[in-house]
Amino acid sequence: MSFKGKIGRIFYEVEEGYDLYGANYDKSSKFLEGFEQGAFEKLTRDVSGGKALDLGCGTGRNIPKILDLGCEVVAADISETMLKFIGKKFPRIEKVKTDGLNMPFADNSFDLVVAMFLIVHLKDPADVFREVYRVLKPGGVFLLSNVNQRKPPKVETMSGESIVIESYYHRPEDVISKLEYEFFKIENDELVIEDRTWINQLVKARK
Repeated sequence: MSFKGKIGRIFYEVEEGYDLYGANYDKSSKFLEGFEQGAFEKLTRDVSGGKALDLGCGTGRNIPKILDLGCEVVAADISETMLKFIGKKFPRIEKVKTDGLNMPFADNSFDLVVAMFLIVHLKDPADVFREVYRVLKPGGVFLLSNVNQRKPPKVETMSGESIVIESYYHRPEDVISKLEYEFFKIENDELVIEDRTWINQLVKARK
């Protein structure tokens, strides 16, 4: 579903928006890394091997990092286009189309779930948190980010069109509260600050 605003900008729901964004997402990798400032490596120092789920994987920016941990990786995304790019870049990795709700995995399936730049596209992340808790093994790690995005940015599609993808703002304290409500234990909660303003929240939680 999409609609055109008075000034001509076109807004898309997440699945359709990322299908259109496609390969251009790769061009933003260096920009997105700036929001994390090396936190992934720091927060996964105690993770070694096992099975990992990259939820909202996009074109696979984090997959090499997860593979470096010695993990078997499952790539999951709502966008069929993104998963096709994953198939080209990482042909041996299992790919699953899902929005994070009612995921097609058994209980206690994963040692690690990574969800970077995912919850910014969820109106209420609580249901996804509940599903992540279900598919994590006891003691499993959930690593996520929460981008401070009060106004969704315009992105350029593969055809050169500027679009805006559905996004939501979440207060850091609300994210922690919802994780704890789902029985996660918070091990790390830090804000990335730029020009005296938080731009990203990085959380490590454990089942």
